[in-house]
Amino acid sequence: MIINGLGFTSRQLYLTPQFFSSKPVERLLGAGITAEQLDDHTLGKALDEIYSYGATKFFGEIALEIAKEQGLLGNTGKLDSTSFLVHGDYARDEDNIDTTPAVGKESDTLKKAIAITNGYSKAHRPDLKQVMLSMFVSGAASLPFWMQAQDGNSSDKATFQQSLRAASDLRKQLNTDDSFVWIADSALYSKESIQAIDHCTWITRVPESIKECNEAIEKERVLDDLLDFGDGYTGYLTTSDYGGIPQQWLVVHSVAALKRETETLERQIIREQEHALKACWHLKNMVFNCRCDAEKHLADFAKDFKHHNIQASVQELRQHAGQGRPKKGVLAGLVGYTVEAVPLLDTVKKARTLRRKGAFVLATNELDKTQMQAEMILRNYKSQQSFEQGFRFLKEPQFMADTLFLKSPERIEALMVAMCLCLLIYNFA
Repeated sequence: MIINGLGFTSRQLYLTPQFFSSKPVERLLGAGITAEQLDDHTLGKALDEIYSYGATKFFGEIALEIAKEQGLLGNTGKLDSTSFLVHGDYARDEDNIDTTPAVGKESDTLKKAIAITNGYSKAHRPDLKQVMLSMFVSGAASLPFWMQAQDGNSSDKATFQQSLRAASDLRKQLNTDDSFVWIADSALYSKESIQAIDHCTWITRVPESIKECNEAIEKERVLDDLLDFGDGYTGYLTTSDYGGIPQQWLVVHSVAALKRETETLERQIIREQEHALKACWHLKNMVFNCRCDAEKHLADFAKDFKHHNIQASVQELRQHAGQGRPKKGVLAGLVGYTVEAVPLLDTVKKARTLRRKGAFVLATNELDKTQMQAEMILRNYKSQQSFEQGFRFLKEPQFMADTLFLKSPERIEALMVAMCLCLLIYNFA
C-alpha cells in the first residue's frame, strides 16, 4: 500500500498482485509469499488488524522509532489538519460500535469508527462527504510522529485541543524537556483551549475575531520603534492576559501579506459592486404596498454590503386603471411604491479594512524573553508552512486517496496510517 501511495503504481489496490508479479516478492516480504497472495482480501485484512490495534497507536510506534533512530525530532511539534473527500453514500448508523476490543490496551472499552459525513469542506466541495486528519510533525524534515483520523464534520477548534493533549502524552517517549514548543494555527486559540493546555508551551495565531487582537493591530500602525525581522517583516511585543493566561503577543506586519491581501480586497470590492448593481436592479422591480414596507426592506437590503453604501429613494408607483388610452384629466392611481437604489463605494470602510491588512498577532505562554525572543516566535510559526507541502503531497492525483475505494470507515481510518507513512518516507527522503 505504501508503494502504491508513493506513486509507483498509481492504480487501484486490487491490482496489487499484477504489480508484484514481476517483483522478487520472497526477498521483499519473506519466504513462501507470492504475488497472488497480495490480493484485496489480504490488504483488507491488514487494514482490519491495524484498526483493531489502534491506528494512532500503530503509527506513533513506527514513526517514533524511526525518528529516534535517525535523530529527526526537533524541539517543536506543529499541529494541523486537512480533509479528504470521498465518493459514495457511506451511510452509517451512529450507534454502530466496533465489537472488537483494541489489541494491546488494558481497557476493553469499545470504540466507534470515524464518521464519514458532510462537514465544512476546505476543498469547496460541500456535495461530497469527507474525513479529517490531524497530524503533528517535528524537526527540520517535518517528520510526522503523531496522527489521528477524525469525523468528517469535526471542528479544528474542538479537535486541536484534544489532539494536543493526546500528543503531549508522548513527551515521555520523545524525551523532550521544558523547551519543547507546540505550534498550531488560530483554531487552537480560544479561552477554553489555552486554559486546558497551559501545562505545555505553545505558539499560535490569535483570531482577528477577538477584539483585543484588532486593538493590538491598530496600535502597530502608530508605533515608530518597530522591531525589524528582515524579509519585509516588522512588529512589536506586548503582553496579554486573555483567558486568564499570561502571554506574550507578537504583532507582526508583513509587506508581502499586505500586497497580497490588498489585491484580494480589491477583487472582493469589485465582486461586491457587481453583486450590488444586480441586486439594485432586482430591487427596482419590486412593488411594496406602503412606503413603510419599502423603507424597512431598504434598511435590511443595505446591510448586505460591507464596503458599499446604498444611495436610494422610495418612489410612488402610479398607473391608470383599465385598458387603453386614459381620458384627459384623469389622474393615475397610486398602486404601490418602488425603490431607486445605486451602490456607492464607502472609502472610509475600505480604508478601515486596509488598516488591518498585512498584520497578524502571534501568542505564546512562554513569558521568558530569553527563552522565547520575538524573532523566534515568528520563525517557529512560519515553519508551519512546510506542513502544507506535506498535505499537498497526500492530495496529489496519483496518491492512494484517489485510487482506492473502501466501503468500511474502519478500513479508511486504518488506510490513513499508510498515507501518513508515505508522507514520513517522502519527508525523510
